[in-house]
Amino acid sequence: LHLGDDAGAFEVKWINRDLPSGRAAYESGLRQGDVVIAVDGKPLERMTPQQFVMHVKLNYKVGDELPLTVLREGREREVRVSLVE
Repeated sequence: LHLGDDAGAFEVKWINRDLPSGRAAYESGLRQGDVVIAVDGKPLERMTPQQFVMHVKLNYKVGDELPLTVLREGREREVRVSLVE
């Protein structure tokens, strides 16, 4: 992906649209196969998906929009995911 040695990224492998959080992510424009490379304009640090979830819970609250930069089909896209319970 040519992101640099310290850059983190992870692929969205599945979006569970049966859950409110999955529906909100999908409706916000996040898609299976997207590669998340930045949050709020800041490149991701190397972290596990669980650490990413904890980062979101510590820094954002329900009702906020989570600004993500993703790679899709080789192009950067901005997605604002609405955070729900």
